[in-house]
Amino acid sequence: MPLLGDLLPDCPPSAAEVEVTGVGTATHAKPGDLLFLADPQAASLPADCPAAAVLVEPGLEGKAEKFPGAVVPLSGARAAFVALLPTLAPRRTGDKQGVSKAAYVHPSATIAESATVYPGATISEHAVLGEGCVVYPGAFVGPGCTLGERVVLHPNCVLHDGVHLADGVTVQAGAVLGQDGFGFDSDASGHRHLPHHGGVRVGKGALIGANTTVARGMVADTYLGEGTVTDAQVVIAHNCDIGPHNLFCSQVGIAGSVTTGSFVIAAARSGILDHVTVCDHVTLGGGSGMTRDCRTPGTYLGAPAQPADAEVKVMMASRKLPEMRQTLKVLQKQVAALAAKIERMEAGNDPAAAPELSLREAA
Repeated sequence: MPLLGDLLPDCPPSAAEVEVTGVGTATHAKPGDLLFLADPQAASLPADCPAAAVLVEPGLEGKAEKFPGAVVPLSGARAAFVALLPTLAPRRTGDKQGVSKAAYVHPSATIAESATVYPGATISEHAVLGEGCVVYPGAFVGPGCTLGERVVLHPNCVLHDGVHLADGVTVQAGAVLGQDGFGFDSDASGHRHLPHHGGVRVGKGALIGANTTVARGMVADTYLGEGTVTDAQVVIAHNCDIGPHNLFCSQVGIAGSVTTGSFVIAAARSGILDHVTVCDHVTLGGGSGMTRDCRTPGTYLGAPAQPADAEVKVMMASRKLPEMRQTLKVLQKQVAALAAKIERMEAGNDPAAAPELSLREAA
């Protein structure tokens, strides 16, 4: 069994001889597991936790004071834990088997010697697969597609013709890249679909989530930058130019011809209107909608989206609307009573003869 001291160069001597056999969480730990604590909001570890050891971000040791196993204070506890995952919890992958005889491979396709193509996959004419590529069952690689080195296509994903994936790209199950975009000419006679002759290009190390769709460009290609990550069920429309290291959470919708800078984050169920340009380092909150160009980095909320501090003020004010409505009703009654009194005075009635009406009585 591996010892914690062998896995962690900075492990204190008191924990160096602890044997660890796997990883776990506070609520699903097993004997021999290694845990980590890096979130100040995380719950404290219980006294009956069976794990062998926990990596703790300095300052959070109090959350492990009842933990019976080894407590290892470590700056960057989460990163250290993640680095140990391939050793303690390796992913189960299929055997590297070359090109299966049960896969369809067009004679004009070029496949590197170290690539793996599983049964039921389709490699179309003039497609190119680089070294270390893995194409799982049911995946379709269309005509003229190119895959760089170490590209992984999970089951049942589809690359239409003219899709180009750089080194290290992963496409999760059910994703579709390169389908025709949602472009139409419309008039009184109906809608006519416009042909799309562009393709899709995805930069190094990008990850396309399950059931995500990326439409091909009408003339030029649709681009996804290096290191960009999408969650499941993201829609990226035609002609988009998505910058590097963007992060799109589940059910995000990016309309056609959107341009984004680097490190743009779109939280779940948010969207960007067509032809909008978003600068670097913008975060769009969940359910928000960016409807016009954004030139200033920051966090934006609401629909239409505005800077977070302004939207928070609107949200706080909206919570007071029921109270404000009741106050308005009272004021309306007071104004009506005062108006009636003024009208009587202007009609020549003796004010002294009329009973006085206070604001409280009017309410």
